[in-house]
Amino acid sequence: STQSTWACEIIDPVVVCNFSRYNVKFTTIPTTISIKLLPNSGKVGPWQYPLVFVATNMQPASGFPNATVVGLMQLSTRYVDTYIGTRTPIPVSLTSLSTTVGNEQLEIPARYVLDFVSFSAAGSNVVSRCNLTNGVHICSLSQRLQPNVAFQYTLFFTPNATELGNTQAIQVQASALYFQPTYVSLNLTMYGSLSVRLDTILNPVAPSGDPVIFKVNGVTTATTVGGESAFMSTTDLEQLRYRRDPSALWNSCPMYSALI
Repeated sequence: STQSTWACEIIDPVVVCNFSRYNVKFTTIPTTISIKLLPNSGKVGPWQYPLVFVATNMQPASGFPNATVVGLMQLSTRYVDTYIGTRTPIPVSLTSLSTTVGNEQLEIPARYVLDFVSFSAAGSNVVSRCNLTNGVHICSLSQRLQPNVAFQYTLFFTPNATELGNTQAIQVQASALYFQPTYVSLNLTMYGSLSVRLDTILNPVAPSGDPVIFKVNGVTTATTVGGESAFMSTTDLEQLRYRRDPSALWNSCPMYSALI
């Protein structure tokens, strides 16, 4: 069969599809016509307007297209440096391509968070706590988003990260009623902290020319990934050596005056 496509005309305040112009007849045998409509990009939700069919000397008939218009949003973030185990402010920017109509929220799965999540909107001093529901922290924004306007928010939480360096494993989702959810991976660089204790085990009061030996106990918030070292001023220092217990072999530490 031959398929034809016909344009409908705008006759304000309605759009008219004149089937008779193309010799389309309604008969006692069902007539199939496909109609394609393009919703206004600024509106979301169920289609609210009927499609009315008429013909000369015929009673009008109408029906509602079973269609829901879904909007689009964009979520972005910025690079953040933070320390493992530290509650961190993380900026996000949310832009909607249509006016939202409710249920605007940011969501973070609980597996990415060590404590709780709170948020604030740009220009506001109010920090609101997000609700933990079914393993997801839900931050209700309670704010209608306008088309193509970037709304800025700051999330506060302690990332559940145990490895040093850059991670993009933590995801945040934005959603709203009749909007397609959107995601962004946070761009975090995780730093660790090191604490040490020095215990003198030989010659705490050292005669001139005798070495002082002490034991260092160090602990970090994460396993290091390189650059493990220590340094000391060369002032009044003739030699510095180290060994990893229980080894008996002492290693020399070179003198780098540029570091001092």
